Amino acid sequence: MSKKFQKKHAKQKEISKKEKPALYLSKSLNKKQNIFFVIGAVLLSIIIGMWYVIQSYSQNNSYGFTLDDPWIHLTFAKNLIEYGAYSYFKSDVITSGSTSPLYTLILALFYLIIKNEFILSYFIGISFLALTVFFTYRIVYIDFPSKTILAIAATVMIAIQPKLNLISVSGMETTMFIFFLVSTIYFYKKNNSILTGIFLGLSVWARPEGLILWIALTIDYFYKFFVASRSKNDEFSTPMFNKEQLAKLLAIGLGLVALYFIFNFLLSGSLLPNSYAAKIEYYFGSNRESFLQRDVLEYFSKGELVLIGVTFCISIINLSVSMFKRSYNPILIFVLFTIGLIVIYYLKLPFAHRFGRYLMPVIPMMILTSLYTFAIILEFIQQRSKSDQSFGLNLLFALFIGITIIFSLDENFKKMDETSEVWNYHNVRHVAIANWLKNNTPKDAVIATHDIGALAFYSERKIVDMVGLVNPEVISHLNEKNFTDYMRKYFSENNVSYFASIRNWFEAVNQKPVYVPIDEFEYFEVFKFEPEKLHFHPKEVSYLNEQAVYHLQNNQPKNAVQVLSKSVLLDPKSSRTHFLLGSSYEMLRDNNSAEREFRRTLELFPESADGLYGLGKVSFNRGDFDNAKKYATNCLELNPNYAPAMQLMVIILEDIEKNPTAAFPLRQKLTELLENR
Repeated sequence: MSKKFQKKHAKQKEISKKEKPALYLSKSLNKKQNIFFVIGAVLLSIIIGMWYVIQSYSQNNSYGFTLDDPWIHLTFAKNLIEYGAYSYFKSDVITSGSTSPLYTLILALFYLIIKNEFILSYFIGISFLALTVFFTYRIVYIDFPSKTILAIAATVMIAIQPKLNLISVSGMETTMFIFFLVSTIYFYKKNNSILTGIFLGLSVWARPEGLILWIALTIDYFYKFFVASRSKNDEFSTPMFNKEQLAKLLAIGLGLVALYFIFNFLLSGSLLPNSYAAKIEYYFGSNRESFLQRDVLEYFSKGELVLIGVTFCISIINLSVSMFKRSYNPILIFVLFTIGLIVIYYLKLPFAHRFGRYLMPVIPMMILTSLYTFAIILEFIQQRSKSDQSFGLNLLFALFIGITIIFSLDENFKKMDETSEVWNYHNVRHVAIANWLKNNTPKDAVIATHDIGALAFYSERKIVDMVGLVNPEVISHLNEKNFTDYMRKYFSENNVSYFASIRNWFEAVNQKPVYVPIDEFEYFEVFKFEPEKLHFHPKEVSYLNEQAVYHLQNNQPKNAVQVLSKSVLLDPKSSRTHFLLGSSYEMLRDNNSAEREFRRTLELFPESADGLYGLGKVSFNRGDFDNAKKYATNCLELNPNYAPAMQLMVIILEDIEKNPTAAFPLRQKLTELLENR
C-alpha cells in the first residue's frame, strides 16, 4: 500500500468521522430553551416535595417528620431566638449537640418569620434541593458547555430522585449539606477562589463530613497541577488557581473551619459536636460487612439507582484509564468524595441510619459520574465505529434516562406512603409522650430519654440525654457493662423524675411503665424513676432476646431456650428474659421449668402481668383450673387489655365451667381489642 494511498484513506476516514452526526446528548439548546428546562427541573423538585407533604397530611390529618432528629435542631433554634443561648433547655443546657450548627442558625433566622415548625422545615429542605438542582445544571454546563441536553438530563434526574425528595421534607439538614457540596464544586470548577473558600468552609458547618470534600478537592487540584496540566492528552479545559487566588481560598476556608472547631470546643470541650462522638460510641461494634452489603451495595443497586450504580462502577475504569494517560477527568472529584464518604463511615460509623441518609450526599455525585461516563462511552463508540451509529446510541441514551426516570417516579409513590407511615409513627409515640409529659408532670420535672427531639420540643421539660447528644459526659459510659448502675447514679444526680425509652434502644425491665402511647412495635414507654427498680438490659441481652422472640414466633422453642440460656447468664436480673425462657419451656410442655422461670419473673417484677399469665397457663396445662383462673384474673387486674389472659379466661369459663354468659363480656372485649389492632 503506497504512502499516497494511505494518506488518501486516512483523509477519507477523517472526513467520514466528521460527517457523522453528533449524538443527541451532545446537542445544545438555545438560551430560551435552557432557561425553560432549568426552571422546569427546579419547579419539579419543589412540586414533588410539596406533593409529599400534601399526600402525607391527607392521610394523617396532621404534619409530621420522618425522624425524631428535626426537633433537636428546632429546639436549639427556638431557644436561640427565645433565650439568646445555644442551649437545649431555656438558657440552662448550653452544648454543641447539633450536628449541623449552620442548619440550626438558618432555622433560627426563619423562625422569626415562620412559627410553624413543620412548614419552616419543609420550606428550607425543599428550597435547598431546588438550589442543588440548579447548581447541578451549572456544573455540567462548565464541564460540557456544548452538551446542554446532558445538563438537563442530570438536573431532571436529581429533581425527581426519590431518596432526595423524601429527605427534603424530613426536617433534616441533608439537602442543605448536599447543596453546599454541589455549590462548592461549582465555584471550584468556575475558578472563583473567594466563593469556593466560603462554601467549602460552610460545608463543614453544615456537617463535619464536609472535611471529606476538602480532601477530594485537594487531591483533584494537585493532580491537575502536577500531572494533567503538564500532559498534552488533556481533553478538558481545567483552569487553575494562581498563588494569590489559592491563598484567598485557604484563608477563607480554613478560617471558617477553625471557627467551627473553636465553636464546638468552647461549648463542649471537643473539636466536633457531641452528636458525632455519641453516635460513634453507641454504634461501636456495628457489623462492617453488613454495612457494605446492606447500606452500600443493596442501597445503590436497587430501584431507581440500578443503572446509576452499574454505570458508576464502569466510571472507575474510565477514571483509571484517564489517569493512566495523565489526562484530567472531571469525574475525579465526584468519585473521590463518594468513595471517601463510604470509607469514612465504614471505618468510623458503619451505619447509614434510617433511609440511608448518611450516605445520601453521594447520590448527586454518582448521578453526575454515571452520566458523564455514559456520554463519553457513547461518543467514543460513535467516533470509532465505521458507520453511523447515532440512532442506536441515541436510543440507548433515551432508554437510560427514561428507565431511570420511570423507576424514580414509581419509587416516589412508594416513598410517599412510607413518609406518611413514619409521620404517624412519630406522632403516636414521640409527640404523644411529649404531650403526656407536658400535661402530667410538674413544670420542673426532669425527663431522661435517648430520643430527645419531640420530647424536649413539646413537653417543655428539661431533658437529660441518655446517649450524650446534649450531655457529653454520658458518652464514655454507653457501652459499660454496669450501665444501669451508672444511669441510676446519673439520674439521681440530675434529679430525673421520669425516663422514656424505646425497648430496642434501652430496654427497661422489672417495673411497670406509667404511660405507653401505643401497644405495638416499637414500644416507647414512660417510667417513673425509682432507683431501687431501675434496670436496663445490656444491648447484647436485648439482641439475644429479640432472636428468642423470633424463634418463639416461628414455633422453635428449643432454639429459643439455647439463646435465652446465654442471655440469662449475661443478665440474671431481667424479668423479661426469665418470662421468655418460661414461655419457651411452656411450649416444650416442661411445666416445672416454666413455673420456675415465671416465679423468678415475679420475684424480680411483682407487677408483671406476663409472669402471672405464665403461671396461669402452666396451671391450665396441669389441669389446675382454679389456679389458672386466679392467675388470669390477677393478670387482667394489672393489665385489663392483656389479650392472652382474656383468651385463657374465655376457654376456662366456656369449656371448663360451662358458663358462656360469664364469658360473653370477655369475648366481646377481646374481639374489639383484636379488631382495633
